[in-house]
Amino acid sequence: MDDAKYRIVAAMRNMVEATLAAVEALEADNAQMLRGIEFLESGGGVTEGLKAFPIARRREDTLRALTRTNDARHELRLLAIALCVDEGMPPAVIADIWGVSRQRIGQYIREIKARGQAPQS
Repeated sequence: MDDAKYRIVAAMRNMVEATLAAVEALEADNAQMLRGIEFLESGGGVTEGLKAFPIARRREDTLRALTRTNDARHELRLLAIALCVDEGMPPAVIADIWGVSRQRIGQYIREIKARGQAPQS
């Protein structure tokens, strides 16, 4: 496998791992939310419930997992777009494939160049 494909595969694996971590964080949030519902429905008070559940920790864990997912997605897009440009695909075609504007693809290409990962074409 050539270097470009290897980097894409590694980025895809990272994206899968990040997504799985986000799913775990969201499932933990849902479990906590269901416990909160049960607590309130059984007569517990809102203030008492807020003190009883680790809200700050859940929020931090979820934010961290979602940020990791967004970062992994962004890196994968940069690698894929750089490869498309390297292979001679016009920005308008890349935009159609990704379902974004040509201007957005231009922003990605500028970011790729600024990072020193400039497409070779």
